[in-house]
Amino acid sequence: MLHRYVFSLLGMVLLLLGAGSSRAQEGWVSLVPGLEYRVVAWELPETGFGADLQVLRADPEVVRLKVLDARDFGGARLTVREFANRTGALAVINGGFTTAQESGTFASQGFPEIAYERIRTDVIAQGGIPNLLMVITVRVWADDNGNVLLDAGESVVELHTKMARSIE
Repeated sequence: MLHRYVFSLLGMVLLLLGAGSSRAQEGWVSLVPGLEYRVVAWELPETGFGADLQVLRADPEVVRLKVLDARDFGGARLTVREFANRTGALAVINGGFTTAQESGTFASQGFPEIAYERIRTDVIAQGGIPNLLMVITVRVWADDNGNVLLDAGESVVELHTKMARSIE
């Protein structure tokens, strides 16, 4: 039986910059011209663990993409809803610009055999730029031996993205 969870950023949401037509391709729902949404089913092979990834695709010729900072709105932190209310944005993805690394399992959701690791870094050697470009890596794997370490032969899925800080 496949178990599905809905993840939001920055667990596992992808922002894809689509090019060309604002016409929705198969599976995509057009929200407004230039902005489309779809849910992509993802599964970690041989585990029965999966997720529904919520994906936005924006045409940069039509939709304005902007990185915002909560401090510009008088707060240290803002929720996604607060950002949307204050800016009128049609879509908001909230991600802090702090480096961190964490790992664990999905035991609290009933899957102790599924492990994860999230890494956020701005180190140049990892593809980042200090205080300007964050590299985000998420790994989810079948932890066959229960040691919460990714060992050779364990099924793994890796997602990578980058997040830039606004320098206006």
